[in-house]
Amino acid sequence: MKKKINLFLILLLPVLNCFAQTTANMQTQENLGVNFIKNLNWEAIKTKASIENKFIFVDCFATWCGPCKAMDKNVFSKERTAGFMNKEFISVKVQMDVTADDDELTKNWRKDAVNIQNSFKVTAYPTYLIFSPKGQIIYRFSGATASIDEFINIVTRAINSNFYHKTMEEFEKWKTDPLKVNQMAYMAKEYGDTIGKDKLSNWYIKSMDSVFTSENIKFLREFTDDSKDFGFKLFLEHPEKVAKFFYPTAMKKLVTDIILNENVDFLNAMNQNGFKPDWNRIYKDISAKKYPENISLRAVARGKMKYYKKQNDSLSYIKAYLAYAEQFLKKENDELGINSCAYDVYLYSRVSDKTEINRAISLFEPFVKEQEIYPRAGDKGIIAALFDTYAHLLFKAEKITEAITWQEKAAKLDPNSSEIKKNLDIMIRHLNK
Repeated sequence: MKKKINLFLILLLPVLNCFAQTTANMQTQENLGVNFIKNLNWEAIKTKASIENKFIFVDCFATWCGPCKAMDKNVFSKERTAGFMNKEFISVKVQMDVTADDDELTKNWRKDAVNIQNSFKVTAYPTYLIFSPKGQIIYRFSGATASIDEFINIVTRAINSNFYHKTMEEFEKWKTDPLKVNQMAYMAKEYGDTIGKDKLSNWYIKSMDSVFTSENIKFLREFTDDSKDFGFKLFLEHPEKVAKFFYPTAMKKLVTDIILNENVDFLNAMNQNGFKPDWNRIYKDISAKKYPENISLRAVARGKMKYYKKQNDSLSYIKAYLAYAEQFLKKENDELGINSCAYDVYLYSRVSDKTEINRAISLFEPFVKEQEIYPRAGDKGIIAALFDTYAHLLFKAEKITEAITWQEKAAKLDPNSSEIKKNLDIMIRHLNK
């Protein structure tokens, strides 16, 4: 009898081993996701993060929130996310709403949840809060990410922002190193530290030997936000010198947009429903600040474009854009600017808007034909784009045969462009209907 039992156990052992292995595999699969701490309160989590020198990741969610559930399913449950998060973070989920099905752990967290919600103004879900190992908030973002890569990139940026904050504490040690100040200024802008950005950019500008270099003009472009900034005055008063390093139309766009953003009437028109702009008054207010007349007129012209586009008034928008292009871009021989105008006329116009379509064709035609006769060396891709836009305008004007001719020229210049080839095929099919 004893031998039979032993034999039975011997035969059963492989089955038990298989079951044990399967159970272990199941447990491993269950633990692949991000390890969200469940049994510690907020103070205990901060203590744990400090001891382990880890960042804190807080997932503020609501039980009814669809994007929150999508993140659980598509991001937090995945092994790659867990591999990154569990190494760098102490993670916790905080339920922000109250339901009848809340368990004891959720109820015990309710006071901390309310404090977090109020302290960090959590009003949308999901909202993610990231804290340094010392418990200081260093980053936040809201909404579901489109992929694991996007999530990890955002969180990595948050970790880097902690490096930024720690480095800023030692500003006195490296403030005489222009390269370091330059790099930190860009980081301040990326992480939304307005005070740090202004401090660092002004410090770096003072260290410039000459502002008229490619690198320094690029820096000033990035750090010119209002009329008090050094770059604004430079771009306004020395446009010819700056134009060697900064596409002139883009420079003037930056200047005029700042002027518009400091005009109360224009801002009211852009931000308040039913508030109609008085363009004459806006022009007078801008002129009163002693800006050059050309700049004041340009600002109002761009203001009309921005206003009508925001109002979804397509016809008024393309009329305003054409007026702007005819008054300024044509005189400046800005073919790329006119190309942008022509494409928007194609995009926003209806076939019945023949007057505006023909205006755009007349405006654009000399620039296109000049490039056909005297093409710029090495700019085949740009010229192909001009021809493509011109062909689209002709197509919209129902000049199909002429449109195909110009689209074929674009395809010949840029044979590797699948978009240009696709557009040509569409035009040919339309002709053969």
